[in-house]
Amino acid sequence: RRSFGKGLVQRPIDFEDGSMIRLTIAHYYTPSGRCIQKPYAKGDQEDYAMDIEKRFKHGELYSADSIHFADSLKYQTLRRHRTVYGGGGIMPDVFVPLDTTQFSLLHRQIAARSLIVNATLHYVDQHRQELKSRYTSFDDFYSNYTVPQSMTDSIFAEAERLKLKGYSKEECDKTLPMLKVQLKALIARDIWDMNEYYRIMNEQNRIVQKAVEIATK
Repeated sequence: RRSFGKGLVQRPIDFEDGSMIRLTIAHYYTPSGRCIQKPYAKGDQEDYAMDIEKRFKHGELYSADSIHFADSLKYQTLRRHRTVYGGGGIMPDVFVPLDTTQFSLLHRQIAARSLIVNATLHYVDQHRQELKSRYTSFDDFYSNYTVPQSMTDSIFAEAERLKLKGYSKEECDKTLPMLKVQLKALIARDIWDMNEYYRIMNEQNRIVQKAVEIATK
C-alpha cells in the first residue's frame, strides 16, 4: 500500500547556546524517479499530520481505486516509460488491500492490554531450558513446536476476567489461529532473534506472500 511519504535529507546545525536545527537540504528519490516525500504547505502542520487518517477514511487502504494522485506527481521511467507516482508516499506497482479480518476485535483488545506479550515472557521464563534442549535449532522448532492449549486458555481466561470488549466464545474461535502464530513467533524471538520472529509472522503477511509469489514466477 502507499507509503507514509517521509523522505527528507536533513543536516544538523549546532548553535553556541546548545540548541540545534535540522535543515532540509534534499529529498530522497527511488531509482525509478519517484520522490518519497509527500508534499506539504508551509505552516499547515495539521493537514500534514492527519494525512494517514484521511487516507484510512477515504478507503485507500482497501481499494487502489480510492487513491488519487495529482497529474503533477506522475513520472515516466526513462527506459520502459512506465507510469509511476511519487511525492506523497510511494504507490506500489502491486496493490495488496488491508485485510480487516486477520485480527479480530478480541485480538486487538488482548494485544492492547499486553496479555500476549506478558504470557509469552512468563512462559519462556518457565520453559527456556526445556525449549533450548528440545529444539536444538530454529528449523526444528519451526517444524515441530506447537503452542500449548494451556497458554491460549490462560490468555482467554484473563480476557474474560477483565471483561474485555468483544469477548465471546465466537471471538475466541476467530482469534485463536492468528494468536497461535503470534505466540510462536514471540517465543522464537525470545529464544533466538528477530529474524526468526519474522520467519514465522511473514507466513501470515499477505504483502510478503504476494511479493514472494511475484518474485518466484
